[in-house]
Amino acid sequence: MSILPIGSLVTSESFDGIGKIISVNYDLMHATVAFFESPAHPYTRQVAISLENLTPTIPHEETVVYCLEPQSQRWARARFGGSRPNGDFLVIFREDDAATLPIDKIFILNKAPDKPINPAHFLAYQANDAPFFFPRRHSFIKTYIQQRASCRGLASISSSAVELEPHQLAVVRRVLQDKTPKYILADEVGLGKTIEAGMVIREHALEEAGHVNMLIAVPSQLVTQWREELGERFQLKQLLVSVSTMLSLLKQGSAAQGIVICSYSEACLLLSRGFSPSLMTIDEVHQIAHWPWSTDEDQRDDFKLMSQACQKAHYALLLTGTPLHGHERNFLSMLHCINPEAFQIDENHLHAFTELVKNRESLGGVFSSLVPSVSNISLRRNLEEVLVQFPDDHQLATLCQGLFPLIGRFSQPTPEREAGIKAIRLHLGEHYRIHHRLLRNRRQVALSQDESKNLNLDLLFPGLNGVRESHWQTEGLTLDELLEEYRAMAVLPQNQHWSLKEANYIAWIDDLFSSPICVLQRAKAILTESTGLPKDEQALLEHIVSTAKNEQQAIDNMLAASLNDWLNQFPDGKAIVFCDRPELAQHLSVKMSILLDYPIERYQSGQPLQFTQAQTPVRVLLCDRSGEDGLNLHGGRRLAVHYGLPRSCSRIEQRLGRLNRYSANLRGIKPVQSLILKNHVTDSLRNQWADILVNSIGVFNNTIASLQFVLDDYIGDAWNRLFLEGPQVLENLAAEFPGENGVLVRETNKINMQEKLLAMDEEVSQAALFAQQLSNGDLIAVEQCKALTPWISQGLRFRSSGNAEEGMRFSFELAERSSGTLVDFKTFLTTCMLSFDKEGGNPPSTHLMSAERIPAIDGTTVYPLRYGQPFVDAIWQLLNQDARGSSVAMLRMINAELNEPRYFFQMSWLITGCDPLSPYATLRQCDEQEPPRIVEEWVAADGSQVTNPQLLGMLNSEYSKTPSAAKSYVDLNLRATRWQEIEELISADAWKEQVEQVYDKALIKQRDLAQANAYIQLMSVKAIILCSSNILSGVA
Repeated sequence: MSILPIGSLVTSESFDGIGKIISVNYDLMHATVAFFESPAHPYTRQVAISLENLTPTIPHEETVVYCLEPQSQRWARARFGGSRPNGDFLVIFREDDAATLPIDKIFILNKAPDKPINPAHFLAYQANDAPFFFPRRHSFIKTYIQQRASCRGLASISSSAVELEPHQLAVVRRVLQDKTPKYILADEVGLGKTIEAGMVIREHALEEAGHVNMLIAVPSQLVTQWREELGERFQLKQLLVSVSTMLSLLKQGSAAQGIVICSYSEACLLLSRGFSPSLMTIDEVHQIAHWPWSTDEDQRDDFKLMSQACQKAHYALLLTGTPLHGHERNFLSMLHCINPEAFQIDENHLHAFTELVKNRESLGGVFSSLVPSVSNISLRRNLEEVLVQFPDDHQLATLCQGLFPLIGRFSQPTPEREAGIKAIRLHLGEHYRIHHRLLRNRRQVALSQDESKNLNLDLLFPGLNGVRESHWQTEGLTLDELLEEYRAMAVLPQNQHWSLKEANYIAWIDDLFSSPICVLQRAKAILTESTGLPKDEQALLEHIVSTAKNEQQAIDNMLAASLNDWLNQFPDGKAIVFCDRPELAQHLSVKMSILLDYPIERYQSGQPLQFTQAQTPVRVLLCDRSGEDGLNLHGGRRLAVHYGLPRSCSRIEQRLGRLNRYSANLRGIKPVQSLILKNHVTDSLRNQWADILVNSIGVFNNTIASLQFVLDDYIGDAWNRLFLEGPQVLENLAAEFPGENGVLVRETNKINMQEKLLAMDEEVSQAALFAQQLSNGDLIAVEQCKALTPWISQGLRFRSSGNAEEGMRFSFELAERSSGTLVDFKTFLTTCMLSFDKEGGNPPSTHLMSAERIPAIDGTTVYPLRYGQPFVDAIWQLLNQDARGSSVAMLRMINAELNEPRYFFQMSWLITGCDPLSPYATLRQCDEQEPPRIVEEWVAADGSQVTNPQLLGMLNSEYSKTPSAAKSYVDLNLRATRWQEIEELISADAWKEQVEQVYDKALIKQRDLAQANAYIQLMSVKAIILCSSNILSGVA
């Protein structure tokens, strides 16, 4: 057993940090260990620990230490300089001032986890710091708290390269303020659900300091896009792990940490192997929502794995753009994932859920009428209807009874009336939603209870700019006419043995709308595989084959000519050609590479795209059906070319949704135009369907996001009748959509009524103010960045390169004594792993960071340098464990005669709802209710506040140690030896008593002013002793 002398510095698994032995009992074989919290408490938190559990330690060089300065015998901060002869150690007070001391005279700061550093304790014992450190630390604190307050503690909002719109902020705030954050994010297509989810994902990563296990299950073609989005825009690249890596970790029994983005099938595999994510996200969840109703047992089992993972995870986010109307079965499956007890998957619960949706539809109609602009008579009638519908809702009855006296026949509008209406709307919206964790934003959001005053989210999108039409022509009958002739012949009783049947006719239509090649292949297959074809049918099929060849050449030539014209007309434009099938995309890839004057690219699922890169020469992208879902192709001027024209409105909407997406953060955006290809026959099937899409539905002019699936169901019936009834079905269909009593208006009203209670209009309205505050903060981002960096680069000596505007990096300076970074880099790296560039070499350096929210500079990802950035947050954490720069004292000699010295103290208080070192989740809750703030004031020796402007001007003047004509004072930094020199002016005991009294009075004042449960912490204190030469002349 080694001897541990009294005064030794020790470590142990029984406590964090370094302690000091103050006594040893060799009979009991234990030592008493104490901890240095401040000069006021040098031997606090004493604890007896077995000697075998203690390890003697020597601090690393450059560690901050405290000791009694040998000459003045006052406490002072110093840097540890390593061992010296005779068992002593070097401590460095300044570059030209050092001493050697035994280890028992050297102390290491080790504050209690639940107690902040109190700068007053250091100032009281004259252990204050130099003026160099104080303003840099103070500037960092003020700016950091200002940034935290502006984002209400939502660190991901502050530190992502994404500017959220009000509707996105409303969703993110709702999720993150919930103690059970499990939600269905059902915003309309293109409103930015991925951004909302990404913000929550980043917040969770920050909560856990990067030590997370998350599973993001997405359609296979979206895996690459999700990885790019989370890696670049949300700066989570270092946490992304592959499926194979995670499977290997699970097999080895290692800690399964990281973010896995994978397909649905891969997600099920991971879950079956024991992966248990703390955050589960399922994108396009409607694609698997039918699984629990499937006859396929494997699908049912896979859905069970997914739903159980959602239930076990702390966070669950299910993303879908599908409207509720007409999809009750799928939404029941989704709700089962977040609340299985209330939403069970069986026919009985489905029936009850469907009825609930219908009832809410009628309530939505009344809800939309509860606005201040409605007459008192209508308002009273609506309220009476609601009371009849919910007779047992006593709170609703109370609210209505309070409003009734204000809505008499001749009552005038008053603020109380409007407040009463708002209270009832809030009550209905919160208590009678389909589910309070089903959130859906629409492109029209009410910012006022008067729904004519709304926020039109369409302004955040490029919009749609109608359609261009190009016509091809061939000699003789068209394929449309030949197929119609084939149908007309096949329905005759005498031709029942023909190959064309009602069951396969729709497949012919799909081929016709896709490409002549598809029709040719189907006709050839019948001619080749069938025997004994009737001569009339055989001749017709052969005619179809020859016509298809001609039309294919004509349509390809027309496409190339149209694209060349458009691309020439708009040099800044890019075109996306949508085909139905991979073989068509391949065919066009060959043809267009010959016929087009511009570079092209074919989309391959899972492969990176050149088309979306900023400097790419590629101006035409060819997509098969896999490119219709999930891709982000917006930006600049775009042309959507519908080479194939599907029978589904939802597919057209999905295509346009790739381009008409949230684009508020992009410049030079133009409305999206479409191009469709038609033949020269006016009433051909293809042209009839195109005219319905263009004129009757208007899909190329206005989004039909909420209507798309309802329209598909309605139109599906017409397609099913087409074989027997012929083209007249499409003519009738075209007439059924427009007009006040048409399908579009009727179904739109029905959906609007249903979605009123799903909407987040009130929350979006509040978030609009929040968004403006964030925007205002971004305007001063450069100024704030410049306020943060001096403490990092000058106070802590991180080496910096670059600048706030164009990007900067910080790296550890691993140099010789006196020039290295003043931080233990091993500890620091583990606390902010998200900010350090693993590929940045040695010494370790941060990623490129900037004051602005810039996604990238010259292809390099840029991280915002602000609150929520792990590097900045780690600096804040260290600052709260280090007293360096927290107090300063100076003697200010003024050009005037004073009778006695005057003592003034600047106190800077942090007022907040909780401990500033609380976890992110706690900070969010507190900051939403009580945003943190720094309160500063100058007080005199008697505790009274200084208000005299001239005196404040003098006190706030910067430190100046040399005289000049511009300044009427000279400052002396009161370090330990200087305190000794002015002891006749004020003794150490008198100073200590004065500082303690001033601190106590100021704290009482702040407690009286703050809310009852406020957390109050002194962050810094500056003391200025105003003196004059006549006073000092009397001091020996």
